[in-house]
Amino acid sequence: MLTNILSYGAGTLIAIVLVAVLGFVFIRDKPEDLGLPRIAEGPRPTAPSLRATIAAIPAIAANRRSWPILLLGSTMYGSFVAFFGLWGVPYLTLVYGLSRVAASNLLMMTAVGLLISAPLSGWVSDRWLGLRRPPMIAATALYAAIWALIALPPAPVPLGWVGPLCFLLGFASGGVSLVFPCIREVNDPRHVGVALGSQNLPIFLGVALMQWLTGVLLDAYWTGAMAGGSRVYPIGAYSKAFTLCFAAAFASFVMACLTTETRCRNVWAQAHPHA
Repeated sequence: MLTNILSYGAGTLIAIVLVAVLGFVFIRDKPEDLGLPRIAEGPRPTAPSLRATIAAIPAIAANRRSWPILLLGSTMYGSFVAFFGLWGVPYLTLVYGLSRVAASNLLMMTAVGLLISAPLSGWVSDRWLGLRRPPMIAATALYAAIWALIALPPAPVPLGWVGPLCFLLGFASGGVSLVFPCIREVNDPRHVGVALGSQNLPIFLGVALMQWLTGVLLDAYWTGAMAGGSRVYPIGAYSKAFTLCFAAAFASFVMACLTTETRCRNVWAQAHPHA
């Protein structure tokens, strides 16, 4: 046990040190430190007052174009974290008889998919397509399809499928990064910070709600089994909880279809010509 912990921890420590060294070598405080031009010439703009910041919140909430984006972030990321951050390891250990270390390593494919997809989604949207909705619809459709394979069949998928499915689940979930430019582009450009901040609230609320609701479902179908002082849930209980995650994933697909296409430009002024 100690050997496994030390070997796993050593790899993590090496990765952290490597990232720290790369950050020290390449990251600078100002663009001009790397011979690049300043981001903005002239005096810095005056920061908005607290009253103006607070006044921007109702305007974002009242904007009907905000809500599909806000809900997409909530449902997609909430269901993702319910699996990756909470129930994935106990599910894999129960269904496939894996050790916790082996299950964690297999689940790490989800993080690999996410790390690849998040920046790639932005590049595809900004540089290749110049569009927001198509990559969001594609990502949420794939995300819902993967959840359907995990949650809906009467029997768990073969073990050989688990790694690729975890990777694809993470890869699809990387599309959630597009909610941030989308929420910015449908709201008043004078309140960019408030718009971006407002997107964080439903995302973390979705995480909290999905973890709680999946736990409620698991407890409802618990048969009383215990191991090491912890509850052991049957496969049927996980099926119910993951069906909820599938429903959330499908809701994220619907919200992507309802999202306003901005063509990577702020469209707030077009909808408010007299503002």
